[in-house]
Amino acid sequence: MIFNPKKQNIVFPKESSSVIYELVKKYNLEELQKQKIKQMSEADTYEQRKKIFNSLPGRLMADTVRNVAEEKISNEEMIDIFKKQLSLSQEQAKKLAGELRRKILIFAKEVPIEAEEEFSLTKMIKPAPKEPIKKPKTPKFSKTIKSSQKIPEKFKKEISEKKTKQKDIYREPIK
Repeated sequence: MIFNPKKQNIVFPKESSSVIYELVKKYNLEELQKQKIKQMSEADTYEQRKKIFNSLPGRLMADTVRNVAEEKISNEEMIDIFKKQLSLSQEQAKKLAGELRRKILIFAKEVPIEAEEEFSLTKMIKPAPKEPIKKPKTPKFSKTIKSSQKIPEKFKKEISEKKTKQKDIYREPIK
């Protein structure tokens, strides 16, 4: 069955990156990886960095495994890619391809992508109500003083006296 990216997505196991990292170590590709990273830091343009990044051994393995899973390339082509781009012998490239198949490819799953209609924003957003929303009525308190009302003089004196009598417990005394 040919992979149709519009109808399904391939999901790889979470451990795939650690498997690839271990294979980079096992096949002595760490030095090549370091050289490519150094080249990437010295590159002048984004396009150069991107090209070097895609040729990193770990990245090359991941991309090749994805292409095999999507049936864009065959297993034999995967071996040729490893042989040419990673400078491996035919035997090493076969072993590497076999390990990638056993440790990653057999665990990859094809997950169908739901129809776009089910995930459209129009269905997720609730339609606006037809009736206008009424503002809640605020209660009126008769005991509160409005700014337009005046406070009688007798109460003003009492308030000011209470303020002066109270000590501020948070303030240090001045000596």
